[in-house]
Amino acid sequence: MNAHEMIKTLADAFETRTRTNTKEPYVCLKDDVPERCTEVMRLSHGDMLPDDTRYAMCRHVVAMLTEFSPEDWEDDADAVREGAHEICDGLVDVYTSRLTAWLASHNDRIGYVTQAQEEYGPAGDVEKSLMAGQFAEYSEIYDSIVGTVLRMAEEAESEEA
Repeated sequence: MNAHEMIKTLADAFETRTRTNTKEPYVCLKDDVPERCTEVMRLSHGDMLPDDTRYAMCRHVVAMLTEFSPEDWEDDADAVREGAHEICDGLVDVYTSRLTAWLASHNDRIGYVTQAQEEYGPAGDVEKSLMAGQFAEYSEIYDSIVGTVLRMAEEAESEEA
């Protein structure tokens, strides 16, 4: 299975369910997905335990990746970073209520805001700082998903040969 087929399989593996106790919607993987989909999601969480917001963010990144060919993901380092920047920038929330909900959804998210300030400098206001932090998390997710899918596709190709 090539990288583009893997991304499409992963995109189809997501579903939205509703919690029975709170009636809140959440994103998860379907019960019968291939093991590689579960592995991509596990790795995309890094050190974070499974997290509803992270799942939703992964779904957004995967949906965007289906619109590009894997060659666009890996041509050269500058093109990859430019493509990642464009995708991740387009996913960042612009509404303050969504940004603060993102921040409040997990204590580790303040670290993304701090990381963004260290990398890009002070943003000037709280809203821009939150946007930069969310961008940093989306970038981390993008890097993880692309790296894992490309590695898995390469391994699958080696096994087929």
